[in-house]
Amino acid sequence: MTASLSTHSLRTLTLALTPATLGELGVSGPTSLLGALSNDDPLCWLRRGEGLMGFGEIASFAGTGTGRFTNAEQWWKNLLVAAEVNDSVRMPGTGAMAFGSFAFSKTSATTSVLIVPALVVGFTAGTIWLTQLSLDGTVPTADSAQTLLRTVLAAAASPLLHFL
Repeated sequence: MTASLSTHSLRTLTLALTPATLGELGVSGPTSLLGALSNDDPLCWLRRGEGLMGFGEIASFAGTGTGRFTNAEQWWKNLLVAAEVNDSVRMPGTGAMAFGSFAFSKTSATTSVLIVPALVVGFTAGTIWLTQLSLDGTVPTADSAQTLLRTVLAAAASPLLHFL
């Protein structure tokens, strides 16, 4: 098992994106963000125009073997124990979250992972939200979350810019 964590507590901020902000950012739905995903390690779960897209990585867990689920659960619980979650949207997929991929066979040599992204954009039931997650001691704000999204979009538009 390998895990990366900071000495700071997890802090999250989730806010709904208004139509005006979406228009300003040029975000009309998930397809408008697909080009911003990492080519190497995309964090994305979409179905029928709803789902989650993650950008960057602030923490991760990796494990194999029979204890992979138990170890991942304990790592996640340890991360959440002192978390400060500010979530005004309160829908499934908002607040503290991680993307996961697990091997089904307990004898598989394939590594199972949980990745906590720096930024999540979610889409469901006509609501679009933004979640910024932090482990470096900073307190996410609406301005910092939207600035981070602008950085992601700018990096996707220019191959010379890199995100996180």
